[in-house]
Amino acid sequence: MKNNVKFAVLGGGSWATAIVKMMTENADIVNWYMRN
Repeated sequence: MKNNVKFAVLGGGSWATAIVKMMTENADIVNWYMRN
């Protein structure tokens, strides 16, 4: 049985962008939420 790795990132600043970039290389699902 495979465990799916899921992450959610809140925010759209430079730190959130860097974290999302790292997570997309290692996680199965990455949700990125920001307001406009």
